[in-house]
Amino acid sequence: MVYFGLGSNLGDRENYLQKAAGALHQVLGIETQSSIYAAEPWGVIGQPEFLNMVVGCRTDRPLDGLLYIALEIENELGRVRDNRWQPRSIDIDIILADGETAQTPELTVPHHYLAQRRFALLPLAEIAPQTMHPTLGKTIQQLLEECPDNSWVELFK
Repeated sequence: MVYFGLGSNLGDRENYLQKAAGALHQVLGIETQSSIYAAEPWGVIGQPEFLNMVVGCRTDRPLDGLLYIALEIENELGRVRDNRWQPRSIDIDIILADGETAQTPELTVPHHYLAQRRFALLPLAEIAPQTMHPTLGKTIQQLLEECPDNSWVELFK
């Protein structure tokens, strides 16, 4: 199972998440999907709050191919990339791929900030609490319980 983290903090955030999930489902088929969570921005403050969710897809496609799909969907939904961690219509990250790892200039899987981001761990723990992080040797639930991030994240709606 490959888990994608989806986030939006510009425009109709919920609609962007739904469109991104729909596009991923059309190409890969979503098997599991978390609730939507509202969260304060991480990394750069002073921007609108985010809506985040995680979807899981079962696929044999290589991780670099999945990155290409994610980037294409972001482009189709108007993602602008001027600065790191700027507000965005949609962000699609490959955050975890059961047992797989990747370390290239373009892609790091598991996502290098996963264990430090409550907004990513909480929806992932909702749908895959016992999934193991392949390099840290802990379950997602354990990582959530140990997460140093104390920013607020709450169920949306």
